[in-house]
Amino acid sequence: MIKRSAQSWSCRTDIPAFYTKWFIERIRAGYCTVFNPFNRNQVSYVSLKPEDVDVIVFWTKNAYRTLLGAIGFYKRH
Repeated sequence: MIKRSAQSWSCRTDIPAFYTKWFIERIRAGYCTVFNPFNRNQVSYVSLKPEDVDVIVFWTKNAYRTLLGAIGFYKRH
């Protein structure tokens, strides 16, 4: 059985509004690391490879100007 995920992003930080370039680089790398906000010594590895992720949901107030501007990149992945 292949484990895939649905990921919810930007609850703590508006990634599309402020970190779109960073997120694109993380997609290219195929992963990111996430620090636990209550215990900085606890770090999780999150795969961003297409075969591991079904959907990524963003929480933002300004998707059109930032994230949707990079839509060509996402269509290739």
